[in-house]
Amino acid sequence: MVVILLVASYALMQGRCPDINPQKNTNDIWVYLGLLEIAGTVFYSRILWIELSGLDPHFSTIAYLLAYAMYQIPWQRWGWRRTPWRIAAIILPLLTVLATAYVVSDIGLLGVAAFYIWVSQLRSNFRFTYISVALIDWVILHWFDKLNLTDSLWYTIVVGLSVLYIAQFDPKLKQSEQRQLRHYLRLIGSGAINFVALFHHQD
Repeated sequence: MVVILLVASYALMQGRCPDINPQKNTNDIWVYLGLLEIAGTVFYSRILWIELSGLDPHFSTIAYLLAYAMYQIPWQRWGWRRTPWRIAAIILPLLTVLATAYVVSDIGLLGVAAFYIWVSQLRSNFRFTYISVALIDWVILHWFDKLNLTDSLWYTIVVGLSVLYIAQFDPKLKQSEQRQLRHYLRLIGSGAINFVALFHHQD
C-alpha cells in the first residue's frame, strides 16, 4: 500500500508544470493517474480492513468536503493546472454516492446535493442541479420507505415535481425555440400527478 501511494505521489509530481501555460494540458494525464491510484488505494483499504465499514455511510460526506477543498485550492500557485483537479472534484462526490448507495446516509446525500448546487452557481451551469434534484428525490423516497408510505401518489408527486422544476427553471428551456419542449415537460409532470390522483384518489 505504501508503494502504491509512492507511485501516486510520483504521478502527481509529474503532473506539475512550474512554468504553467493554461493552454497546455499534456501533464493533466499524470494528475488523473495519481488521483486514480489514490482512489484505488482507499477502495483496497476498505476491502482489506473490515473495521472501516463503519465509515461507509459517511464516505459521501467525506467526499463532498474533500471535493470542496480540491475545488478551492489554488493549484496554479503550487505548479499544477487547476482543470484536472476541478474535474476530479466534480466527479468524486457522485462516484462515492454510487459506490456506497446501499448504505449512504441521508445527510451525506443532502450534502452532495448542496455541493452540486454550489458547483452550478460557480460554473454558471444550471444542469448540475439535476444531480441535486435526483439526490434530494432519493432522500425523500428513503423517508417515504421509513414512514411506510406505499401510496403510489406520493412517489408520483416526487417525480412529477422534479420534471416541473426542470421545465420551470432550466434557462435553456426558456428560449423561444424550446417553448414546445417546455410545454411537453409541464404536461408530463402535472399530467402524471393528476393521472394517478384521478384513478387512485377519486374520493
